[in-house]
Order: sequence, then structure tokens, then C-alpha cells
Amino acid sequence: MIYSGATLSLSKDSKGIARLVFDRKAESVNKFDRLAAGEMGDALDRLEAEQNVAGLLVSSAKDVFVVGADIGEFTAVFKEDDCKIAAHLGVQSNNLRRLEKLPCPVVVAINGFALGGGFEICLACDFRVASATAAVGLPETGLGIIPGWGGTVRAPRICGVDKALEWITSGGRQKAATALECGAVDYVAEPEELAAKAEAVLQQAIAGELDYRAARAVKEQSSTGVLAEADSVKTQWQETIADKFGAHYPAQGYAFEAVFEGIDKSLDDALAVELRCFVKVARTDQAQAMVGNFMSGQYLMKVAKTRARAVAEPVEKVAVLGAGIMGGGIACQSAFTGIPAIMKDIAQEGLDLGMEEAGKLLSKRVKRGSMTGEKKAAVLAAIAPTLEYEGFGEVDVLVEAVVENIEVKHAVLTEAESKMRASSVLCSNTSTLPITELAKPLQRPEQFCGMHFFNPVHAMPLVEVIRGEQTSEETVNKTVAYALALKKKPVVVNDCAGFLVNRLLFAYFAGFAQLIQDGADYEAVDQAMEKWGWPMGPAYLADVVGLDTMQHCDGVLCAAYPRRLAKDFPAWYQVIMDMGGLGQKNGTGFYNYSMADGRPAKIVNAEAKARIAELAQPAKAFSGGEIVERLMTGMAIEMAYALEEGIVASPAEGDMSLLYGIGFPRFRGGLARWMDTAGMDTFVKMADKYVDALGPLYEVTERQREMAAKGETYYDCKGYS
Repeated sequence: MIYSGATLSLSKDSKGIARLVFDRKAESVNKFDRLAAGEMGDALDRLEAEQNVAGLLVSSAKDVFVVGADIGEFTAVFKEDDCKIAAHLGVQSNNLRRLEKLPCPVVVAINGFALGGGFEICLACDFRVASATAAVGLPETGLGIIPGWGGTVRAPRICGVDKALEWITSGGRQKAATALECGAVDYVAEPEELAAKAEAVLQQAIAGELDYRAARAVKEQSSTGVLAEADSVKTQWQETIADKFGAHYPAQGYAFEAVFEGIDKSLDDALAVELRCFVKVARTDQAQAMVGNFMSGQYLMKVAKTRARAVAEPVEKVAVLGAGIMGGGIACQSAFTGIPAIMKDIAQEGLDLGMEEAGKLLSKRVKRGSMTGEKKAAVLAAIAPTLEYEGFGEVDVLVEAVVENIEVKHAVLTEAESKMRASSVLCSNTSTLPITELAKPLQRPEQFCGMHFFNPVHAMPLVEVIRGEQTSEETVNKTVAYALALKKKPVVVNDCAGFLVNRLLFAYFAGFAQLIQDGADYEAVDQAMEKWGWPMGPAYLADVVGLDTMQHCDGVLCAAYPRRLAKDFPAWYQVIMDMGGLGQKNGTGFYNYSMADGRPAKIVNAEAKARIAELAQPAKAFSGGEIVERLMTGMAIEMAYALEEGIVASPAEGDMSLLYGIGFPRFRGGLARWMDTAGMDTFVKMADKYVDALGPLYEVTERQREMAAKGETYYDCKGYS
């Protein structure tokens, strides 16, 4: 053994073959942080001083190669000055330059994932041999940054500018076969043959049968062909990035800059360009937010998995009451993830519709190639439709998903509880009704909680697990474990009307309603909010949800929070419903809808606009900035209330609930992150502009004023705990 550290080891055999093995102690995966980069530098010191090294084989002792850099270090590093950010990157970048300057061939065996910095290590090697089950990629732009260890330099020279930019800007993972096709890896072997194949390639390079110096020359300076390709695709990529990502996601633009400014330079000069671009993008609010999203997501899952580990028995069978869109979706997702589900309804027509919808959903997976026909049949077979309560005594969890009416839910929950065994957990998939109220007629309220799924169930990651006043921790933990088994992102919240996400969302809609009353054109409001980053504006979103659902939820939440949310002007959802509109459900709402390519396309609803104009204040044009402030400020203040009341435990969980549940713009990082980015003093001043004219919706909390005075932020104050 030449070198042995906490993250890697270096050895050499009697034939002069050196082996650099990544094997991070006490962790399941390899990642590159300051420790690993330092140890790699130490190992290279030893290797460079070693005599008679014929070749180097780089590999991993884990099930994966290297999953990338340690993102957790970026939060602190990005707060440093430019020189310190560059120095942080420079340690490993220098290691990779040393690796590709060794006086012997270097071959890497890629097993499992080689992502980000892990793949950049591979690109610095002379020959890359991948397992057929491996996946490689440069996902950095998904974090709001760009590759910083040579990815924007080596990838275009190895596999072409067009393919490199496709990989970098999309941030996707690539299968080994795809990587082989474009030259990003040189060989693919079956998993059990990977080590032998990598050894054989290294021996060929040592024997001169493979020219490792030629492989290095490809990276040292771009070829004429690569330069010609760069010229031919530059304008196209410039337009694509502007159209697809724009100003909201600057990382893709900086990746473009790094690739095209460096493409005609020497490798070292191009690496300097990449470093300069990395430092610039690291300074953006988007990078801070998206790296923060990653860390918050990790924290959220850590909390959930800790709860799940406290559950003695796994959830093996469930029941769902109600075969509507939500109930059918929950049953289908359960069966899809391997947990058989009984699906009960009061009418055969409901069961037939539920099974039909499940079949359609699974057929789409089959059509995309993500599921076989056999798997589809097995999933459908794991859903047992029934009109009776047969088998309910065997389920571990029962999820009620009937109509959002407290009397109906009381009746259904009471009956269902009597059919279950005493140890089972009963949940309600309610979107607004307080869990403590729903629990009142139950015999075992400690074994009851909320389990709020978001529509469509198969696509939306978030599940709110709602703790009522009498809900036990065992019940919460078991429900969280079930949500994790469904491949969802569970967030535990305390009980209140609307819980977390809908409570915040309807503060946003309250601002929207007031804007309409003040004469705003709701189409202009939609455009402003979509430009700000929402996937759809509030009027369009209301149509998608359904105006009847919106009116019901708005009524519940206005009654619960009358001081901030109640209105003294017409309920716009009801106004349009009185005209016969339900939104996309029946093709007319704030907009009219026609089918185009199998999807509803929205067009102007002149009648709805005219009716609203009769009831609202005279038409008035509002700037995009004022529209954003008036919709987002009340929503952000409601987040402050939720944190201060303990409805959600941390800013991280609150922000990720919005990203996972309603598509809050990723590049803004959530409401707490948005307020932190603006600064609490700035936010308070913005809210104060509106409070006198518009009322308590815009009245910040005393705690927010205190934070503003002290220069505090949510993440500094609360962190992830």
C-alpha cells in the first residue's frame, strides 16, 4: 500500500500497476469534498514520486463510482469572495490536471453512478470503461451552477460540442450505452466483467496497442472538426438557451459561455475560462436558492427516514375509500410501488371509473417504455375494487378520499374505523378540513391523521402528513413510512385549516382576488406571475383545479383566517360559476378551453371578463412588479405565521413543501428563501407600502420586524432544525 486515507487508497503491484480506489469509510457512496480532494492530492504526490509505475487503474470499492462533489460545502463556500471560491475548486481541478499528466496510461472503471465531479474525474482519465448498468452525467445546472472541474472543457473535445451542451444544459443522467455511442466512454462491459475489461484496456495501453498520448491530445487542444462543429451550432444553442431557460436559470448561459469561449483555447486556458464562469454563476441568487433546495431536500428526507425507522412493522397492505380521481390515484400509486390496495366505493360505476383511470395512467407508462405490459397487468391485479368492507381488518393503513364535506367524512371515517383492526392507522386525504375536527366522532383519535396528496397523485411528490391534537407519534411515523414507500416526499405539519400548502396558496389567491377587485386584468396578472416563474398564473391555476373546488377551499380558509383572508367584494370563482363555468372541468372558466393535440388549450373568455368588469372597480393597469408584490407578499407573511405557530417545523420543510406540492419556482427556492434573498428589512418595507390601503393580509408579524431590525434571515435563525 502506497497511501491509505479515509476516502481512498493507492497501491502498486509487482508488475507496476498502480490502483487508485475510492472507498469512503463509514458511508455508502463516494463523494468529493475537501477531505477527498486533499487525500487525492496526497496520493498523487506519492504516485508521482513512485518509481516504475506502468499504468494506473482508477476504480471504486462502493456500488457506485463517485456521486459528485459534496454539495453541502457549497452553501458556505458560495458566501466567500471570488478568490476563495476559485481556490476551493482549484484543489480538485489541479488534481485532475496532474492525473492526466502522469507518465503512464490511466484507465477508469466506472460502476454505478459517475455524476458531476465524479464524471469529471473520468473525463480526465485516458480511457473510460463503464459497466453496462452505469450512469454518467453532468447535472450541475440542476443546482444552478456549472461543471467546475473541467466538464465544460473536456466533454466538448471528447464527445462533441452539441452532445456536451445537451448533457450539461439538461443535467440528465446518461446510460452507459448512450455514453458509448457519443464517445463519452470508450468501452462498456457487463458488471461482472468490468474489472477484467478495465485491466485488459490498461494492459493494451501499456503495450502500446492503445495510444494514450493521442487520447490526451484530443483534450489538450480542440481539433479542427470540433471547432467547425462549434461554429455551426453556436447560434442555435444561444437561441435554445435563451428560449428555454432565459434569465431565470443563468447557469445554462454560463455553461454556453464556458464552452464557446474555451473551445479554441489550450486546455489550461479553457479551464481558466470555466473557473471564471463558475465563480460568476456561484454568485447568483439562483445558485444560492437551488443549492439550498438540494440541502433542504436532503434534510426533509433525513427527517422522514428517521421517522420511518421508528416503525416496527412495514406497511404491507392498504385500503382506500373512494374511487374518484384522488382515491383511484392513491390506490394505483400504492399498487405500483408494490403495496396491494383495496379500493372501496359506494357505486360500481365509481369502481369501474377508478380502474379505468388507473389503466389509462399505466398505459401511458407502457407507451413511453418505462413499464412493460406484464408490469401493468400486475399493478392492476394488486388493486382490489370492492363495494364492501371485506379485507379491511387486514390492512395496515386506510386512506379516506371521499368528498370534501365534514359530515360525509365523519360518517365514512366512523364506519371505516369500526371495520379496521385496533392497531391500524386511519388517514383522511383532506385538503382543508382540520384533522382535530374530523377526529371528534372516532373511538381511536390517536390513530388518526391527515394524509394530504396533491393532484395528480402519480406526478406530485409532496404528501402532507397532518398531526391532529390527539394523533400519536406512532401514527405519524407509520403514515410517513407509507408515504416514503409510495416514493413520495412526506412533510409533517401540525393541524390547522388548510394545513400548510393550501393555507399559503389561498393567501396568494386573496391577493389575486383583491387585484381583480381593484381593476386588474386577470390575463395580465397571469402573464406577470408566469414571467416571475410560476408554471401558470392564478386564474389559469384556478381553472385547472376547478372553480367549485376553489370556491369551497376559499370559503373554508376565509372562515378560518377572516382577518387576513375574508373579502368584502364578490367571490370571483362564484361569479364565473353562476355563468356556468367550472374551469377545465367543463371547458369554461376564467378562460375558455378547446382541445388541441389531446390537451386543453386556453383562449380568452370575453364573457367572464365583461361580467367581472361590471362588478369590480374600473379597469386599471398594474405594473408587473406591483402584481408580483401584491400576490407574493401576503403569501410570504402567511409562511411567517405558519413558522411562528409551529405548523411547519422549519423553513426548509416549508419551502420544499411549496416546491414539491404546487410548483413554486425552483430558482427562487421557496418563500422563506425568497424573503432571505430580498432581506427582511427590504421585505418589511415592501409590505408596509400596501398595508394601509389593502389591510391585514399585508401586515408583517412582530417577529419579522424584529428580524428586520437585527438583520436576521430565516435559514440563519432556524436552519434545518
